[in-house]
Parts: sequence; structure tokens; C-alpha cells
Amino acid sequence: MALMSGAQNSGSDRIISLLKNLIGFSLFPTMAVAVILGAAVLGVAYFERIHQDRIYPGVVIWAVDLGGMDWEEAGNALETAFPYPKEPAFTFRDPGTGQSWVATPAQLGVTLDVKATVASAYQIGRGNTLWDNLATQADTYSNGRTLSPIVVLDDDAAIRFLEAIALEIYRPVLEAGIVFAEDRLIATPSQIGRQMNLAAIYDQVATLLDAFMGAEIDLLIDETRPDVSDEAVADVLDEAERLTGRPITVFLAERVLESDPESRTLTRAELVDLLVLELDQSATPPRYSIRLDEVALTAWVEPLVPLLETESADARFVFDDETGELEVLENSTPSRKLNVPSTVQQILVRATSDDREVPLVIEWVKPIVSEDATAEELGITELVSQGITLFTGSSAVRVHNVGIAASRFQGIVIPPGEVFSFNEYLGDVSEETGFEEGLIIFGGRTIKGVGGGVCQVSTTAFQAAFYAGFPVLERHPHGYRVGYYEHGEGPGMDATVFYPDIDFLFENDTPHYLLIETYTNESAQRLTFKFYSTSDGRVVEKGSTEVSDVVPHPPDLYEEDPELALGEIKQVDWAADGANVRVERVVRAADGSLVREDTFLSHYLPWQAVYNYGPGTEGIPTPEPTAPPDPAATPSP
Repeated sequence: MALMSGAQNSGSDRIISLLKNLIGFSLFPTMAVAVILGAAVLGVAYFERIHQDRIYPGVVIWAVDLGGMDWEEAGNALETAFPYPKEPAFTFRDPGTGQSWVATPAQLGVTLDVKATVASAYQIGRGNTLWDNLATQADTYSNGRTLSPIVVLDDDAAIRFLEAIALEIYRPVLEAGIVFAEDRLIATPSQIGRQMNLAAIYDQVATLLDAFMGAEIDLLIDETRPDVSDEAVADVLDEAERLTGRPITVFLAERVLESDPESRTLTRAELVDLLVLELDQSATPPRYSIRLDEVALTAWVEPLVPLLETESADARFVFDDETGELEVLENSTPSRKLNVPSTVQQILVRATSDDREVPLVIEWVKPIVSEDATAEELGITELVSQGITLFTGSSAVRVHNVGIAASRFQGIVIPPGEVFSFNEYLGDVSEETGFEEGLIIFGGRTIKGVGGGVCQVSTTAFQAAFYAGFPVLERHPHGYRVGYYEHGEGPGMDATVFYPDIDFLFENDTPHYLLIETYTNESAQRLTFKFYSTSDGRVVEKGSTEVSDVVPHPPDLYEEDPELALGEIKQVDWAADGANVRVERVVRAADGSLVREDTFLSHYLPWQAVYNYGPGTEGIPTPEPTAPPDPAATPSP
């Protein structure tokens, strides 16, 4: 049993040994490949693990092999290998003064972007497929990979640095001049202007920075020489002293009005401010001269113009019906005007002399009609027209105002072809000009106001012009019919005015002067306008007066007035029917031919009587109507 057993064991061992040899012989190549692959995989895995946070071998930037370095190590290595930004690579020199400025590229905006540069190195062999990454890593390991550093250039930093230099170099050009100080003239020195050509320097610097280079750079400086040198001022300083040595006074040689201005003086300081230094090209050789500025002097004189200007006034006359001659009421007055250019020239002349008193140059313009004019010269030979109106029942205030207004027109002369303006001669209507407060119509009501009675005068003037046959250029009817103006001529022959907006205008369309005379007869309550000239034979025909569209006046109105006493009743508005009135006029020449046909239209509103009464008044009796006031300010709507 034992031997068998031993034999069996020996056979088995041999079989097993044979099988092992057979298996080993047939499986050896496969197992070798497996072993190699396994080793390679293990090697790759180990390689990737140790380079997990490091740059793969073979990556080179700025001659520095960054392989195997982590981020911090690579950044330190690059900063050490690229010192350019921190080196004092640039020296800027001012060739005029020798002053210099040193700058590093970093101060001019050059920086190495370490983080971005290291990131670009780290990215080699990463970010693609496994096989692409392995291939890139193998190629980089075998052949190397050189990358450029990422350098940033901040243009604004370079410009700011150069602007700071330019600011130090800048000098404004200063002209030599003259100032008045401590009661004497002082020459101020000139200065050459200096300005760095920043654009050209920047272009040069940018080119060097792009090439990582430095240089010593002579700055380009633009210099501007002053037009007026120190020598030029020195040459004219004596003349400047002569021009400004003493003040110059201008004065009015003949004061006519109390409001005429007193003398005015140009002080030494003001004269110095007026000095003008200029190159005299006509001199041989050309040299500088000094003078006072005419434009500035003109501006100094011109404010006197409105203070000295006066209007001319023609002479005023009355016609002597017996002698046929003119009698002078008021002499003429010439107009006065300041001649600014001539005055300025006088100042310039006196500035070079010892006489520093300059009379203002005044121009006097004679009026059209002087007191020497004769009736024959003016063609004033006869009465050609007149207008008469009554103001019976007017208050003392109204009569006074009629007289004041009428006097404004006494003796005036209207030249041939000229337009007569009632407001021009009437002027301002106020208490300051002699008028008194009474009742007028304004804003649709009769109220207290200054100038009641003025329209009596304008109406009378209109009627005289109407019958003289003159063209009426502007005429406004009253707001309602007023009894004063309908005596004699009837409705539609009135004219209202309101200074300065509502006017009455007519034209003297004859070849002769027209003289206007006015007469106020208080006892007869009559106002007369007389027109004197030379008749051309014209005939004026007044057609029929057409009154239409009559609107009865409203009932009387009673209103309480706290200013009135108990039982006191006062009429403040007067009743008048409304109507449209049409007046025709035909003007014919001496031979009967038609000169013109005119139509004068008036629209009058219906007007109610208004009574005011004191508080507590009972019964309100109907008072006797009194004469109405002059509606002196209301044109028809």
C-alpha cells in the first residue's frame, strides 16, 4: 500500500511538472504583456498622481523649466526670471533744465500676470480627452513646450506718469506788461511758455515697453516765446507814464438841464488798464508802441449817451387873423446828442498832452420849424377847418383836465406829409403832469381815475380833422354813447384815447404846414380846435348818420357802498342805449373830382345807470340824473 502509494505520487508529480512546463511555455508571452501593461498603468497613475497639482515636465517660460513645480513655486520662479517690470529701465530728461525722472516699467503700466501665466503652463496636458492629454504630456516630456509670459500694459498708467512730468515742465507764456502799483508804473517780466509733447513721448515709450526694453529719453519740449519782451516794455515805459501820469476828466461844456451829468474822471489805474502794447511794423526797424484802447474808451463813454440825449422841439405859434402873420408862443429847441467817436478822439489827443480836461463833443440838430419861420414860408395863411364841442355840466375836475389836455396842442405845427399823433403831444396823463382825479370808464365800469375830460379834446381834434378832409389813420369810438359828444354833430363823431396805447392819428396830406390852435372857454363850456394852413380848395361833405341795431339800456342798478353815509345816494354810471352808428364822408378837390370816400363805424354798448347808496338807506329814491363822466379810457370792443 505504501509502495503503491509512493509510485502513484511519483507519477502524479511528473504529470504535474509536465503540465506546468507545458502551461508555462504556452502562456509566457501573454503574461509578459500583462505584466508590462500593468506596470505601465501603474507608472502612468503614479506620474499623474505626483503631478496632480504641478506643471508637467518640459514646460518652459522665459527660459525657466517649470516642470514639477506647483503654482507658488512656478510663480516665484517666473518673477525671479522676469525682473523687467521692477527695474529702473527708463530715464526721462528735460534737455532745457537738465531735470530728470526715473521710472520702472511697472510705473508705466507693465505688469507680469503671474497667475494667468502659471495657469497657461498648468493647462498643458490637461483639459482634453485622456488619450489627448497623455499624448500631450508625452510630447512635452520628450520635446519640451515653450510658452510666452502674459504681460499686461496699462496705457492709462503710462499716460498718468507722463502727464505728471508734463505738469512739472509746463510754463504758461507770459507777455511782459505794465501794472499800476504803489502809485507808480511797474514793468512785469515776460516768460517763455514750455509744454511737453506728451503724445510723441508716449508713442516712443509704448514701443519700448512692447519690446521689454528701456532707454534714456530726452523729452520733446515745445517752447513759445512771448510776443512782448521785457525789452519792448522797457522801451515804452516812459510813454506809458506820459499817457497815464495824471487822471483825465471829461465834462459837459454847456449844461442845459438840471439832470445833466457832472464830470467823469478816468483814474490812473483805469488808464493803465486801457493801455495797449502793439508792434509798429511801419517803424524801421519795427518796434513796439503803446496807446490807449479806443474800443475800451468807447465803452467807457457810451453810458453818457442816454444821459445827454434830448429831443428837438419845434417852435409854437398862433396865427394873427388880422395881419396874416405868425406870433411866436415858444421858441424851438434843438436836439442834443453825444458824439462818442469824436469824444474818444479828444481823450486820445489830451492823453498825450499836459491838458487833461476833455470837453464832451456835443452835436446839436436844429428842429424842423424854428421861431424864425414866417407864415409865408410855412404856407400858413388861413383857417381851413375847426372843431367845436361843448362840455356843459362838467365837474370842475373835468373842466380842469380839458384845459390841461387842450393846452398841450396849442400852437403845434405839423409838416407836410407828417402824421399827427394825439398821444405824442398829450404825453403821460397823471397827477404829476397836472391832471386831476375824476371819473373815467375802465374795464367796463365807471371808476375813479386821472384824466377824465381828455377825450373831450381828442373828440374835438377828430372833428376838426374830419372837416379838414385829412386821412384819418386811427380812431376809436367810446365804449358807449356820451351826450357831451353828440351836441351839434350827433353820434359817431367821437374819438377816445388812452395813453400810450389807444391813439388818434391823421395825416397832413397837403404840401403846406398845418398850425393847430386850441381854445378852452370855461364860461361858455366850449372847446375849439382851429386848423390853419393854405386851402387847396377841397370840399368836405358829411353824409347822413345811420343809427342801427339800437339796444335799450338795462334797468338802473343800485349797489350799497360802505363809504357813503346813511341816506346818501350817488350816481356812478349813466344810462345809454347801445347802437351801431355809420358816418360817411366824401372829400372832393376844388374841381369837384373825388379825392376820397371814408366810412367811420362806431359800435356802442348798452349802458345802465348805476347808483351807490349808504348802508341802511331805505326806500332808495330815484335821484335826478346828472351829467355823465367822460368815458376816457374805453375803446369799443
